[in-house]
Amino acid sequence: SSPNDGENVSQAYFGEYLNDLRHGKGKFVAIDGSSYEGDWEHDLFHGNGSLTTGNSKYIGAFHRGLRHGKGQI
Repeated sequence: SSPNDGENVSQAYFGEYLNDLRHGKGKFVAIDGSSYEGDWEHDLFHGNGSLTTGNSKYIGAFHRGLRHGKGQI
């Protein structure tokens, strides 16, 4: 039995696509409630955005899916 049995669990992306990949501006919300809102390039966080996970939030630059440069936590 899964701890999610009976629950409506999903993840969602709202934003722009290019060639069926997340690309441009968008927001992603994961099953665990973490989220990213900002720039996407070829399905990865890339550019400026805001990443919220658990009790932390990072606002700043991303490069190929990873935090990059200066940002605020």
